[in-house]
Amino acid sequence: MDGKLAIRWPRRDEVLLDAVGGDRFVGSLGAVTFTRAASGGVDGLLISNRRLRRLRAERLGAAS
Repeated sequence: MDGKLAIRWPRRDEVLLDAVGGDRFVGSLGAVTFTRAASGGVDGLLISNRRLRRLRAERLGAAS
């Protein structure tokens, strides 16, 4: 995918995301922002778009 990030979303094809800085990416799905634990590791993400605000998904098995 030439350095792009992709996400799978129910009832849609794979969505390509473009980096806009730091841990934030945008695509046809909206904005995706990765969140980090105090240790610096990714512990989840937030998805926002016109119909959805800050949906949080936590990483499974993430260290506390």
